[in-house]
Amino acid sequence: EPQGVLDVGPTTLLAERPPLVDPIVLELGRMLEEHADKFDSSDPEVEVRLGVIRQKEAKHTDKATAGRESRAFPSRAKLPVSTEALLTPREGFGYRFAPGLSPEVFVALSERLDRMSSEKTPPEQRIECGQRFEHTNDLYYQVDGAEWGLPPGTQRVRVSTPVEGKERKAQSSVKVKLASLDLYSGYRPGEHGPALDLRMALSTEVGVEGFSPARHHRLELKREKVRKTYHFKAWRLDISTVLTSSPAQPHNGAPQPNTQWTKPMQSNEVEIELDSYFLKRNLDAKRAGGRHMLWELLSDFLFASRDLAALACELAPMQRPPALPIDGNKDEAIDSEDREAMKRKFEVDIEPLIGHYIYRLARPRGAR
Repeated sequence: EPQGVLDVGPTTLLAERPPLVDPIVLELGRMLEEHADKFDSSDPEVEVRLGVIRQKEAKHTDKATAGRESRAFPSRAKLPVSTEALLTPREGFGYRFAPGLSPEVFVALSERLDRMSSEKTPPEQRIECGQRFEHTNDLYYQVDGAEWGLPPGTQRVRVSTPVEGKERKAQSSVKVKLASLDLYSGYRPGEHGPALDLRMALSTEVGVEGFSPARHHRLELKREKVRKTYHFKAWRLDISTVLTSSPAQPHNGAPQPNTQWTKPMQSNEVEIELDSYFLKRNLDAKRAGGRHMLWELLSDFLFASRDLAALACELAPMQRPPALPIDGNKDEAIDSEDREAMKRKFEVDIEPLIGHYIYRLARPRGAR
């Protein structure tokens, strides 16, 4: 008996009865079941990050060759695909996912989300959600996993300290990456607006109690993060501005007041994360053979992620430039008669955004 209404569909030509869900959702569900044994001691984290797929560049020792190579590759890979595609690295095809948004797209998306969630917005157009601000300093250290009961090998411990607020206690944790899916949204010409791709990542976060950086722990990165979070019922949306820097010289242990850092690099990050409570509850029910709504939960999450990317890529209405002064030269000013003359001569009902000479062609100075 099916465990959910979407578990089994009609019989196909291949005599199979696949689930009635999006192929990406089905793949995400398989990832969750494959790593389900790792969620007994820690909660699963499923998040989607916005960014772009970039084609991998060949490494060169010659800087001139590397410069020509980097200019040859566009900022976003131009793949011969017009719709969404799930990418898989293979021989002859390499790529990397670059998270983050350009400043103008990031600001436009942030302002739009603020308008959509504002109490001034009519109820029928408003999105209901909670909001929270965070300002933290994160330090990353390379440690031996066996030293702290973590997965074997070198692990990256994050020590996060709130910059503002009453409680400024540092918290240490390690994110264990399990699997990921990269979704290319399809080729889109630049004149149609920006294009963004998605990375769906599955991981767990393990707390490292009592961690204190020692002399044999290498300090790797510092990330100062200002984040605004929109809380929804089954997921949360994080909008973050991050300043990333690294020690100018190799450094072990906690940073000192005289520690020199490289110039900070700013990035604008957007990610949406599924609530682990609902996810684990439905995943456990599915694994136990009970009724579940895992497919519905993952489908809604994927659709929300796609909508978020589409929202960020929408072109805003083009604004008319402000009227510029003519430095007191009244002969160059445009009046209502000039506008009417231009419309009659060229038989149009609109006015140009640029091109002051159009009015002079229709009504020269001597005719005024």
